[in-house]
Amino acid sequence: MKSEDDNIPYLNGKAINTQKIDDFLNYMVQNNQEIGSISIFRNGTEVYKRNFGQKLLPANVTYDQNTGYQIGSISKMITAVMLLQLVEKGKLNLSDQLSKFYPEIPNAKKITIKNMLNHTSGLTDYVGKPGDNNWLFDKPVGDKAIIDTIKKNGVSFQPGAKTRYSNSAYFLLSRILEKIHNKPYHVILKENILDKVTMPDTFSVLDNPKNIFKSYEFKKDSWVEVKDFDFHNCIGLGDITSTPKDLNVFINALFDGKFIKKETLDMMISNKEEKFFGTGIMKMPFYNIIYYGHGGDTAGSHSTLGYDPNDQLSYAITINGQNFAHNRFYIALLNLIHNRDYKYPVFNNAKIPVAQLEKYVGDYSSKDIDLRVKVFIKDEGLYAQASNQAEFPLTVTEKDQFTFDKAGIKLDFIPEKNQLKLTQGGKTFFFNRK
Repeated sequence: MKSEDDNIPYLNGKAINTQKIDDFLNYMVQNNQEIGSISIFRNGTEVYKRNFGQKLLPANVTYDQNTGYQIGSISKMITAVMLLQLVEKGKLNLSDQLSKFYPEIPNAKKITIKNMLNHTSGLTDYVGKPGDNNWLFDKPVGDKAIIDTIKKNGVSFQPGAKTRYSNSAYFLLSRILEKIHNKPYHVILKENILDKVTMPDTFSVLDNPKNIFKSYEFKKDSWVEVKDFDFHNCIGLGDITSTPKDLNVFINALFDGKFIKKETLDMMISNKEEKFFGTGIMKMPFYNIIYYGHGGDTAGSHSTLGYDPNDQLSYAITINGQNFAHNRFYIALLNLIHNRDYKYPVFNNAKIPVAQLEKYVGDYSSKDIDLRVKVFIKDEGLYAQASNQAEFPLTVTEKDQFTFDKAGIKLDFIPEKNQLKLTQGGKTFFFNRK
C-alpha cells in the first residue's frame, strides 16, 4: 500500500517513519556508537537506504556506495540454498550420510546432510570464539588442517539429540557442494546465485574482492582496525562479502522462487521442532512477527538479514564498527521500522574526576556466582575486569551506575555498603568489596 506520496513506504497499512530512523542513526553516530549500512525493501523494492558513521573512520580509509562488508554466517544461508538446488536436481539427498563424502569424520555414518544444515549434527565447532582462534587469522591454513581439527574435536552429542551451532558442519557442506559440482565455491556461487539476480557487489573471498570495509573498534578517542579472520579459512560458511541492498535482493529472490521451488523453501523454513534453526535458515521472532533469515559475525563485523513473508518486508544491516551491542542495535531499528515506542540509550561521555571514581575501586566477589570482579582506574576512566577475562571500560549512565554496552553489562555501585550489583542477560548478581 502507498500513500499519495509514492516515496513513503508502508508497513501493515502504516507508513514507515524514515525520519525517525534517520534521527536515531544520527544520534548513534554523534555518540561514536555505530558504523555501517542499512537497506529496507518493501514488496521487492528498496524503500530506505542509509550509510552511517563511515566519516568517523581514519582519514586514509577509502570507500564508495559499492564498498562491501564481511557478512559472516549469512554466507551459510546462501550455501544452504545452493545445496537444496542439488536436492531438487536429484544430485543430493537430505538423508545422505556424511560418510558418503567424508567417512573419516567421527559419527559420519549417523550424521545426515539435514543434520548438518539444521545444526543437529553434534559436530563441534572448529572456529569457536574469535579470541581463541589466532591460527585462523594470519594465513590460509588449508582444508587438511581444518578437517584434522574437526576429526580431533569429534562430536558432542548424537545426531538429532540437540541443536548446537556448528561451523564445522557448514565447512564440510561447502566442500560437499564443491565435490558434487567439481568446481570451486566462488564459481558455484556465481553460476547458481549471482547470475540469476542482480547482486553486483557480492563476492566470495576466492574472487579476491578489493572494495571491502575492514572492521574497527573504538579505543580512547578514535576508531582503529580490528584483526579479523583470513576468510580463506571459512569458505562457504563465513567468507562472503556483500552490501545490504544485495542481501535484500537475495532474500527477496529466494522467497520469489528464483533459486528454489516454493515447496523446497517451505521445507527450508519449516522448523516446528526447533526454536530457531530451520534447514539453513533462522527464525527470528520480533514480538508477533516472524522474520526468516540469518545473522553473521566475524571478529569485528556484524550483519543481519530478515524477511517477513506476510508483509513482504525485508531488512539488511551491516556493521563494521560498534560500541553499542549489535543485537540491541538491530532491535532498536526494528522497533523504529515497526513504529513502536523506543527509548534512546543514554551515552554520558562526560569525564568524572578521578577523585570521584576512587569510591568504586576494589576487588569484588559474590556468593551467588564463582566470579571475581576487579574495578580500577585507568587513563582517568573507570574499568572492570572479571576473573580470567579481558578488562573493559565503563561508561557512566547515571549516579553510581555504569555500563559496558558491547557485552550488555550494567554495574550499579552501592559505595556506602561496599557492594555492586551486576546485571547481564536478564540475570542479576550482588558482589561485596573486600
